[in-house]
Amino acid sequence: MRVIDITIGDKGVIKNVDFAAWIMNEIEGEGFTRKDVARTYAILIQKGHKDWGSINEAIMKRWSKSALLWIKAEAWKQIDARSAD
Repeated sequence: MRVIDITIGDKGVIKNVDFAAWIMNEIEGEGFTRKDVARTYAILIQKGHKDWGSINEAIMKRWSKSALLWIKAEAWKQIDARSAD
């Protein structure tokens, strides 16, 4: 498991989370599903994450290229659903 940096602001409010480390823990962790990874993938897209190489490689290593395509599609569906609200 990777260490995840979380920044806590005033009154204990979370200000920032290292979602790149978070998603790698999900990919490498046995208890997480492709759906879990897609949710975090969507967060990273929305935050403007740029370095996808290691994340995408880890997804393909654990599952497959078709799983990566599914995760990307599911992430965009989640983003679209949030923006429709």
